[in-house]
Amino acid sequence: MKTLRNRFLIVAGAVLLATSPLVRAEPKPERPEPGARGEMAQQRLKMMAEHLQLTPEQIEQIKPILRGEMESMRALRDESEGKDRREKMREIREKGRAQIEAILTPEQKAKLDSMPRRGPGPNGDGPRPQ
Repeated sequence: MKTLRNRFLIVAGAVLLATSPLVRAEPKPERPEPGARGEMAQQRLKMMAEHLQLTPEQIEQIKPILRGEMESMRALRDESEGKDRREKMREIREKGRAQIEAILTPEQKAKLDSMPRRGPGPNGDGPRPQ
């Protein structure tokens, strides 16, 4: 009887040790950290630079536009919600796109129009219908 009890205690202790890292794991943050948003802007710029074959001058002109767009989106996420927020986000994206289009050549504008406006993610399943 004592050996059965000892075995049970050993197995229970082993299970507790094996699962303790799972219990202590920190939950994932709901939103990306501010630095991650900056990385998203960098990834977007990189994708645009490759797809549109941007010149170094164009890249330097577009960088602050994307950065400003991300900062405006961040501020909007923190201060409002619902339908109003979605409309304001759409306006921010349209304003940024118009600023970027002003920098591009006609050929680059045509390529930009063929690029998906929205990628896969929590709020989208691919290109947004136009």
